[in-house]
Amino acid sequence: MNMRRVKTLYAKEIKEILRNWGLIILLIFFPLIVYPSTLIFMAEFGVSQMKKLESQKTRVAVKGRELAPELIPLLEEKEGLILEFTDDAKVSAIPSKYKSILSICLRGDLIDEKVKNIAMDLYFDSTDEESKLSRLRMEEVLLDYKKELIYRRLEAKNLSTDFMEPIRLKFDNVATKNKIAGAHLGEVLPLILITFIMLGTIQVAVDLTAGEKERKTMQTLILSPLSRLEIITSKLLVVLTTTLFTTAVNFLSVGLTIYFVYNFTQKAKELTISFPAIMLSLVLAVPLVVLMSALFLMVGIMAKNQLEANIYVLPILFVGLLPAGLPSIPGLKYDTWMSLIPIANTALMVKAIFLGTYTMLEFALTFLSNSLYAVLVIIFMSRLFQKEDIAFGGLSDIIFQKIDRTRPTAGEVILFFLGALAVYFFIGNNLQQKHMQAGLVASQVLLLLVPALYFVKRSGYDVKKVFKLRNFKPQVLVLAPLIGLGTLVLSQYMEKFQSYFIQTPHELEAFMTNLLTFHGFREGLFVFLVIAVTPAVIEELVFRGLILSGLEHSLTKVTTCLLVGFLFALFHLNLYILIPVTLMGALLTYVVMRTDSIYTGMLMHFTINGTQVALLNFVSKDINIPPYAWLIAIAAIVGGIALLPRPAGENEKKTEPL
Repeated sequence: MNMRRVKTLYAKEIKEILRNWGLIILLIFFPLIVYPSTLIFMAEFGVSQMKKLESQKTRVAVKGRELAPELIPLLEEKEGLILEFTDDAKVSAIPSKYKSILSICLRGDLIDEKVKNIAMDLYFDSTDEESKLSRLRMEEVLLDYKKELIYRRLEAKNLSTDFMEPIRLKFDNVATKNKIAGAHLGEVLPLILITFIMLGTIQVAVDLTAGEKERKTMQTLILSPLSRLEIITSKLLVVLTTTLFTTAVNFLSVGLTIYFVYNFTQKAKELTISFPAIMLSLVLAVPLVVLMSALFLMVGIMAKNQLEANIYVLPILFVGLLPAGLPSIPGLKYDTWMSLIPIANTALMVKAIFLGTYTMLEFALTFLSNSLYAVLVIIFMSRLFQKEDIAFGGLSDIIFQKIDRTRPTAGEVILFFLGALAVYFFIGNNLQQKHMQAGLVASQVLLLLVPALYFVKRSGYDVKKVFKLRNFKPQVLVLAPLIGLGTLVLSQYMEKFQSYFIQTPHELEAFMTNLLTFHGFREGLFVFLVIAVTPAVIEELVFRGLILSGLEHSLTKVTTCLLVGFLFALFHLNLYILIPVTLMGALLTYVVMRTDSIYTGMLMHFTINGTQVALLNFVSKDINIPPYAWLIAIAAIVGGIALLPRPAGENEKKTEPL
């Protein structure tokens, strides 16, 4: 790679960006002027509306004033209240002219004949701001009146006021102002920082790739003496430069604006911004900027025009912003495992920085893990750019390209999966929750198997080839269950690993236990049919049959296994088992690809599900797995796969896989 050429192309791209006034306005004018002025305007408007609300008088209806004659003058003296007296019995429904209603009546539990207890019910509308304000004003007077009555009764009995206060509680907040400010800012600023990183990256990355393809300048650049690596390196440096600049400007601008807003609202004493924390957060964001730059640059490379790129960008943006909101979840803190999750690790570390609870080791771990992810994405992006179909076209041309007219394309099976997932989410979930095992069978057959068969027959594809209905050799009867048992043990370790990040709710555990538990022989057969046989047949036909047949000729084996495994886990609509089911789905996919027979996957799938049902009903719900069991599981999986027979005369792929 010639760095002089990279530098020349980098300078050219930067000059073109600086000539683009629209982009300059978006990257500089908005963060320096529009964002601060909007936030300050909203703060001023909010304060003025609050003052306006507090200055308004609220009308209150009072029923039963004769039972508390001393209270009425206190209410009349309270600023902001207008009293109206009524004897209407229907006081629970507040008419529009009243903002609250006070109903006073005698209680049944009298202390004695001389001392009467009264009950006061205050009706208000929690959705009406004026009604809530009326309630606060009334509550202040009523509590003072209640204290006064208590003191009078104590004096009548010659008792001290300490009699009603046997324990004096005092709560002292030992948190410093910096820590209090860090707690507030640590929930907001990570989301702001990551949002600006992603938004600042998208526009430039898409324009430098998909935009140039659309303008036909990318093709000219590829045919120039520059190598593909030099081209992609210069574009990555351009995206990094603009994103780092815009992120720093946006973050500092919003941070200072928040400080000024607190000054305006006279809460500055409660907020002190640590500028070292801001600078440290920006340093931490550098590898994330590299990661996002490479990711969105790769998205732009895969698209043939900007419209297609925007279609790819939106789901990535949505999924990427979800972990950015983790700091606002109560009780969730940064730990070693969290450092392995990109975006989430940065968000939680930024919060820890503002709280002052981080360590340099944790900071370094987050920095290095994001750097590693960035390197991996850069390598994948550069390899992707070397492919002619991607460099001159787009991903849509590849995934919808007809390679074999007897089987679907990758694009068709992905669209089928998305449609089936949507139907299963809205209808299948309800069926399973209402009808348990019967609902599971109905949803699998009606919402999964029937649409898959209809799609294959309606499109005229070869049913045997699509669903891989190919005979298997006798040794598969032993090897497939062996691999299945190893996969089950390994998935248990993966489930424990995932539990460090997110705990399965007890309600879900109880539901799954109830789904898998049976009493009696007949019920046991039915549960095995529902849990072990039905998914083993139907899910394998759909995922290792239909979906695999569409993807395997467009992707490498590793990519195909991981993608089918992830789609398989996603279809279960259970975030708490995402990692173990992805692993299970990937191994099932590889086994079917190796034997080219769906029956191998069915047998392995039946072993996994059937073993779970048997262990739960005949052994125990909680089984302690020995520490060395993972070694045996890996040995069973590797050995079993190595001994699996390959199909004779495997078809060669007609196109270069991604």
